Amino acid sequence: MGNTFKDYAKIFDIIYKDKQYQRECLFLERVFKRYSQGRRIREILDIACGTGNHSICLAERGFDVAAQDISPDMLRIAKRKCSNKSLKISFMGCFPMQQFNHKKKFDAVIAMFSSIDYVLKLKELKQAFINIRNCLRKKGLLVFDFWNKSSVEKNFTPYKRKMFREGNEKVIRISKTSLDVKASEAKVNFICDYLVNKKRVARINELHRVKYYDICHMQKILESCGFKVLGTFPFMSLDKKITDEDWNIGIVASCA
Repeated sequence: MGNTFKDYAKIFDIIYKDKQYQRECLFLERVFKRYSQGRRIREILDIACGTGNHSICLAERGFDVAAQDISPDMLRIAKRKCSNKSLKISFMGCFPMQQFNHKKKFDAVIAMFSSIDYVLKLKELKQAFINIRNCLRKKGLLVFDFWNKSSVEKNFTPYKRKMFREGNEKVIRISKTSLDVKASEAKVNFICDYLVNKKRVARINELHRVKYYDICHMQKILESCGFKVLGTFPFMSLDKKITDEDWNIGIVASCA
């Protein structure tokens, strides 16, 4: 990913200030309860914590949380926010998913916000899953979401313009998206104007490359890495059937 998120980190929390992190963490608790087979989920590793919003929410709800991210800039913000709230989150370092090896074992690993999709090569995705499996306790859970191939190719929008406000700060974001259908890859170019007191202080231009997956393909990849898939569902809708309109798919798998 190179320097992806280096500049985007500065405006991330403005753009996603209305994202329902609390609701998503409540949903995670429902997933844990349903699929943990009676085992208590207490220690959680967030392997793509970004600016720390899911990690902070889970810590506030009583979980023992460890967190890491590929972006030092995102991680720096997460640490500051954690310190401001006096929360005890263990920051494990700055690692790509395919390049970490923790001795500590966890009851669950989460990878939120389609972060798995940023691992572009199949070999590296498998290595990421192996790394996750190695740091899970027996029957520990992996929970993540990913882009649904059928929905992406049917519903993607080549051009979007959105505006986000937070106090005296404003971000105007243009996204230009193209698909490589053969490679099942989306290229999203973000052009963001960051304004403070109506004055532009930065223009941020980043290219994000993300994979998207057929659900059966993702299940087979997980199974090839030693996981047992326990459930798939539209993200945030545990009891609904998946359709071609569901962009994000949630999946839960257990470590043998």
